[in-house]
Amino acid sequence: MLPGILPPLRWELAGHVVDEAFRRVFADLGVLPAEWAPGRGLLRRVRGRAVLDFGRLHAMADRLPGASAAELEAEYFGSRRAGRAA
Repeated sequence: MLPGILPPLRWELAGHVVDEAFRRVFADLGVLPAEWAPGRGLLRRVRGRAVLDFGRLHAMADRLPGASAAELEAEYFGSRRAGRAA
């Protein structure tokens, strides 16, 4: 995708393209909520690295066929966080 530390120019040139690609994939799967404005993306730059917004992935996980938010959390973190609603 966008590996390593991204210089600002590379982020400006490529970040929105990758974000739009993720949006289209999730929209084609029917899991992207219509109320999510295009301005706020699924991809962000944190400390120079491209990262997916886990909160948004979590919100879409239950809508994916054969997936769940609990499985997503377990895959990323090894278990479900205590006190987290299903």
